[in-house]
Amino acid sequence: MKNLKLIITTVAVFVSLNLVCSNNNTINSANIQKEIQAQFNLKAEVSEKVEVVFTTNEQGNVNLAIVKTQNQNLKKAIETNFLKLHLSNVKANNVYSVVINVKLV
Repeated sequence: MKNLKLIITTVAVFVSLNLVCSNNNTINSANIQKEIQAQFNLKAEVSEKVEVVFTTNEQGNVNLAIVKTQNQNLKKAIETNFLKLHLSNVKANNVYSVVINVKLV
Protein backbone atom coordinates (compact mmCIF):
# COMPACT_ATOMS: atom_id res chain seq x y z
CA MET A 1 0.00 0.00 0.00
CA LYS A 2 1.10 3.52 -0.64
CA ASN A 3 1.59 5.93 2.23
CA LEU A 4 -1.10 8.52 2.60
CA LYS A 5 -1.11 12.00 3.93
CA LEU A 6 -4.20 12.83 5.97
CA ILE A 7 -5.41 16.34 5.38
CA ILE A 8 -8.35 17.71 7.31
CA THR A 9 -10.05 20.65 5.64
CA THR A 10 -8.91 24.14 6.54
CA VAL A 11 -9.78 25.50 9.95
CA ALA A 12 -12.29 28.03 8.59
CA VAL A 13 -14.24 25.37 6.73
CA PHE A 14 -13.75 22.89 9.56
CA VAL A 15 -15.45 25.29 12.00
CA SER A 16 -18.30 26.50 9.84
CA LEU A 17 -19.19 23.39 7.89
CA ASN A 18 -17.44 20.29 9.04
CA LEU A 19 -17.38 20.13 12.80
CA VAL A 20 -20.85 20.07 14.27
CA CYS A 21 -21.76 19.67 17.92
CA SER A 22 -25.21 18.38 18.77
CA ASN A 23 -25.96 21.07 21.35
CA ASN A 24 -24.08 23.97 19.73
CA ASN A 25 -21.39 24.27 22.39
CA THR A 26 -18.38 26.39 21.49
CA ILE A 27 -15.41 24.14 20.84
CA ASN A 28 -11.86 24.77 19.73
CA SER A 29 -11.76 23.11 16.33
CA ALA A 30 -8.08 23.89 15.75
CA ASN A 31 -7.13 21.82 18.80
CA ILE A 32 -9.44 18.98 17.76
CA GLN A 33 -7.94 19.03 14.27
CA LYS A 34 -4.42 18.80 15.73
CA GLU A 35 -5.41 15.94 18.03
CA ILE A 36 -6.92 13.94 15.17
CA GLN A 37 -3.95 14.53 12.87
CA ALA A 38 -1.41 13.62 15.57
CA GLN A 39 -3.10 10.30 16.34
CA PHE A 40 -4.33 9.26 12.90
CA ASN A 41 -2.36 6.70 10.85
CA LEU A 42 -3.96 5.57 7.62
CA LYS A 43 -2.82 3.44 4.68
CA ALA A 44 -5.05 3.03 1.63
CA GLU A 45 -4.89 3.10 -2.15
CA VAL A 46 -7.36 5.89 -2.94
CA SER A 47 -7.81 9.63 -2.71
CA GLU A 48 -11.22 10.58 -1.43
CA LYS A 49 -13.16 13.08 0.66
CA VAL A 50 -14.87 11.25 3.54
CA GLU A 51 -17.29 12.44 6.21
CA VAL A 52 -16.96 10.90 9.67
CA VAL A 53 -19.59 11.32 12.37
CA PHE A 54 -18.35 10.45 15.85
CA THR A 55 -19.01 10.67 19.58
CA THR A 56 -16.77 10.39 22.63
CA ASN A 57 -17.26 9.09 26.14
CA GLU A 58 -16.49 10.93 29.40
CA GLN A 59 -12.80 9.96 29.16
CA GLY A 60 -12.46 11.49 25.68
CA ASN A 61 -12.24 8.17 23.83
CA VAL A 62 -14.15 7.91 20.57
CA ASN A 63 -16.88 5.34 21.17
CA LEU A 64 -18.78 5.58 17.87
CA ALA A 65 -17.55 6.40 14.37
CA ILE A 66 -19.73 6.35 11.27
CA VAL A 67 -17.76 6.71 8.05
CA LYS A 68 -19.63 7.80 4.94
CA THR A 69 -17.94 6.19 1.93
CA GLN A 70 -18.72 3.41 -0.53
CA ASN A 71 -15.13 2.11 -0.34
CA GLN A 72 -15.35 -0.65 2.28
CA ASN A 73 -11.58 -0.93 2.80
CA LEU A 74 -11.23 2.80 3.42
CA LYS A 75 -14.31 2.77 5.64
CA LYS A 76 -12.89 0.01 7.83
CA ALA A 77 -9.46 1.68 8.04
CA ILE A 78 -10.94 5.04 9.09
CA GLU A 79 -13.34 3.45 11.60
CA THR A 80 -10.47 1.49 13.15
CA ASN A 81 -8.35 4.63 13.46
CA PHE A 82 -11.16 6.76 14.88
CA LEU A 83 -12.05 4.20 17.53
CA LYS A 84 -8.44 4.44 18.80
CA LEU A 85 -8.57 8.24 19.16
CA HIS A 86 -8.53 10.07 22.48
CA LEU A 87 -9.80 13.65 22.11
CA SER A 88 -9.46 15.75 25.22
CA ASN A 89 -10.95 18.90 23.64
CA VAL A 90 -14.46 17.59 22.95
CA LYS A 91 -17.45 17.22 25.20
CA ALA A 92 -18.67 13.72 25.98
CA ASN A 93 -21.85 12.33 24.44
CA ASN A 94 -22.06 14.99 21.72
CA VAL A 95 -22.17 14.21 18.03
CA TYR A 96 -19.37 15.65 15.90
CA SER A 97 -18.89 15.56 12.14
CA VAL A 98 -15.60 16.05 10.33
CA VAL A 99 -14.70 15.87 6.64
CA ILE A 100 -11.36 14.23 5.94
CA ASN A 101 -9.51 14.55 2.65
CA VAL A 102 -7.44 11.42 2.15
CA LYS A 103 -4.79 12.03 -0.53
CA LEU A 104 -2.12 9.78 -1.96
CA VAL A 105 1.38 11.24 -1.77
